[in-house]
Amino acid sequence: MKIFKQSLVLMILMLIVSIIGLCAWLYSPWDKTAWRLPLRLPLVGVTQVRALPLIQLTTSSVGLRLLNHTQWHSKHGLINLENKAGLVKLSCANCVFNLRGLSNKSIIFEHVNLSINRTGQQLTGMLETQSENAITRVLYTAQIHMQGVDLVWSLPTTPIVDLLAPLKSQSETIQKAHVTGTLSATGTLHWPSRIWSAKPLILGFDVTGLGTEKLKTAELKFQCPQPNEKANNVATASQIWLDKKGLGRWLPMAVIIAEDVQFMHHNGYDIDTLSYLLAQEKPNKQLGGSTISQQLAKYFFTGGERLWKRKIEELLYAVEMESTLGKNRILNLYLNTVDWGPGICGAYDAAQFYFAVNPDKLSAVQAAWLAGIIRSPHRAWSNEYLKNSPDFERVKSIVRYMPQSARSTPLTLTFTKPN
Repeated sequence: MKIFKQSLVLMILMLIVSIIGLCAWLYSPWDKTAWRLPLRLPLVGVTQVRALPLIQLTTSSVGLRLLNHTQWHSKHGLINLENKAGLVKLSCANCVFNLRGLSNKSIIFEHVNLSINRTGQQLTGMLETQSENAITRVLYTAQIHMQGVDLVWSLPTTPIVDLLAPLKSQSETIQKAHVTGTLSATGTLHWPSRIWSAKPLILGFDVTGLGTEKLKTAELKFQCPQPNEKANNVATASQIWLDKKGLGRWLPMAVIIAEDVQFMHHNGYDIDTLSYLLAQEKPNKQLGGSTISQQLAKYFFTGGERLWKRKIEELLYAVEMESTLGKNRILNLYLNTVDWGPGICGAYDAAQFYFAVNPDKLSAVQAAWLAGIIRSPHRAWSNEYLKNSPDFERVKSIVRYMPQSARSTPLTLTFTKPN
């Protein structure tokens, strides 16, 4: 009897020591650099534990046996866990994701399935999502370490319409669009730093059904952004519409150089520039790389919301406009409506306000300056025009790609004086 009691006490002590050791291994408060995940522990509640030991524990043979056929409540929904011969499968029905930067609304997938196979410090598997019967699969290989996970992923050739399916409830534009073509991609993801990259390949991309043919009419009424109430000496948009001849030689050329050098050759999106931007492993990627067609789509259809959903909508409109309008009409629309400062919209107003000439009378240098300020017209109005301090470095970067007659023009500017 005495031996039994001693054995029982010893077993209890060993269990307590094991639990304390396990908690210390998972929590390890002295490790300040580890990647951590929230975990609910008995008597402790939710605490941040080190991710690598947690992954190793849950994917061990003991962990898999204990966790097999269990369910876990998460912020995304109820997650079911299943172990099949060492392959971990996580599944979630009606799974909710709040993807900041993509959309302001939650995205709901009908099904999300994640498979995980661990060999040492390496994870392999597949992420599968389903929305409106459209299935998307992403394959991955990942190296896990104490500070995070370095993941390489690939998207097999997938119909673009299937990739857009989860966003249909978020966007009337995506609902209306009839999209053809495929997308495949490879990339990287580093977590938790959220540094990522992607290399897309798009084939046969075309869009119909968005009604952009209505922009074919000769002239359009457009809403010029109102000037800042505190700004003086601003213009009031006249909405004088100019044809190709009225826009002159230099301004269209300078704008294409400054804003979209591949304008005459792409189908609404510059895949080379887009691929370059996405291939850079930098956090907080800027939503850059817009073509003239995409900028026009933003002006007429999508507005300025800085979300990837809006960028997708712009892309759909731009691709359709390339077919319904053509290059000349797109450029004409852009030059007649683009924002060039507070209350200054379109080429006519800009040329008259800054230089007191019609667009077809602009010099190459004047045209280059106007083209160069399109990215930040209100800042240029304040910092360059009002202070009579044009950015000649920006002007030179545009003129250098113009013909010799433009490059030989004296690099001087004389603004119309503010009233």
